[in-house]
Amino acid sequence: MSLKRENMKISFCTQIYNRFWQLSQLLKINIEQIENTIHEWIIVDFSSTDGIDIPDHPNIRYIKQPQIHPYDIPKAKNIALGYATGDYIVSLDADNSIDNWIDLIHSYPSYPIHNWSGVYLDGSFGRIGAPACCWSNVGYFDEACRAGYHDEVILKKFDLISRTIKIPFKGQVIQNTKEQTMANIFVQWEIEREKGKEIILKEFPIPKIKIDLPANTWGYKKGYSKRVMLGNVKETTLKFNASFSKDFDFGKGGKLPGIGGGTIPHGGRYSKKGFSARFMFRAGGEIELYVYHEHQKGKYGDSFILGTIKDLSNNHFKLHFKEGKLIAMVNNYKLELDVGFDSCSCIFLDVFRGGNDESWSVKTNSSIVIN
Repeated sequence: MSLKRENMKISFCTQIYNRFWQLSQLLKINIEQIENTIHEWIIVDFSSTDGIDIPDHPNIRYIKQPQIHPYDIPKAKNIALGYATGDYIVSLDADNSIDNWIDLIHSYPSYPIHNWSGVYLDGSFGRIGAPACCWSNVGYFDEACRAGYHDEVILKKFDLISRTIKIPFKGQVIQNTKEQTMANIFVQWEIEREKGKEIILKEFPIPKIKIDLPANTWGYKKGYSKRVMLGNVKETTLKFNASFSKDFDFGKGGKLPGIGGGTIPHGGRYSKKGFSARFMFRAGGEIELYVYHEHQKGKYGDSFILGTIKDLSNNHFKLHFKEGKLIAMVNNYKLELDVGFDSCSCIFLDVFRGGNDESWSVKTNSSIVIN
């Protein structure tokens, strides 16, 4: 496989939902940067309501897709890729500048490229490009993936057929405000409700939500798992109440919400450039806080037991983060830690059993209400 720089056509593909305030600041600048190349810009809008106004330009193609659910991101990206006619295709989010993409493509015209800052949830992770034949060979984005994980999956697919060039991104990203992030999360919860997850009541900033945990199941696909992006903030607080259903079988345990920052180490992956702190329920009703941080002693972070559930109906959880200092509280228990990283970038909204095998399942149906 070999592509030549001369006469190469480049397609930039962007999907949007109520992101015109970001796209409008960057699109004109981006187009100006590539005027001397053979290019096209594909924009797929899936049901925006923010009065989008695309500039009149011969190389911009705007496609309205009202039937696509907001945050059905892999499907929207694939539709944009399907309209692309270029020799090299770049999937670029609405909040990103082109930066040095043209130079990268001309330097590595036959390879997939991931142009990312190295910091999760700063808006730059989805900067992925590849020759058109590579996209078709891997089958494009996996539409069964949860939003937020589709980029990781496509990169793993590219690694199976080629060497992916990884270049740090140092350009401009226009991040969502906290209010916009929460508004978008509400949309995601509405989608979950339509798919069978019962939302009882919406309250700012986090809705009250009931998560069913069916018998003989485990893992995030049989519970609830979302990430709320905060940008990179120096201080944040996560507070919630958890109510467990009558005769709740704790089994070996399961995940509850938490927070993370930087590279957000988890799943046995250690990193000095981030942290994560997440609650778990454990056998017999014990509550654990497990923390990945720079000075952790174990592969899966450090574990702290913060008491035992006495009342299934009402339990108070709190994580307060400020410039590397973490205070965790469960009912009357309190723990203070230094996690060695000075900013927080996401909230894990996780409720599921496990673990990664059937030993984490139980034989009875149950549920947890998070408020």
